[in-house]
Amino acid sequence: MFTALEKLTEVKFVYSPELIGASRQVSIDVQDKELQKVLSELLAPLDLRFEMVNNYVILSRKKRVAGAAAGGYAGCTAGFRYQFD
Repeated sequence: MFTALEKLTEVKFVYSPELIGASRQVSIDVQDKELQKVLSELLAPLDLRFEMVNNYVILSRKKRVAGAAAGGYAGCTAGFRYQFD
């Protein structure tokens, strides 16, 4: 699901496919956007969050607690059109 982003950036994704529902198909079309913004747009409608730890992006379900924030990775940009399956 996140192979295209791994190829375009210097990060690796860590997640449980069952927990995040990795079998869903998602399309996104971006040009010259920071990885943080791409992930926010991609994951928000799926009720997922991310946290950056070094060069790893850890994906998990959003907590049901108000104020839970997504992590970010400033300075990394991506430009691609890819359908995740």
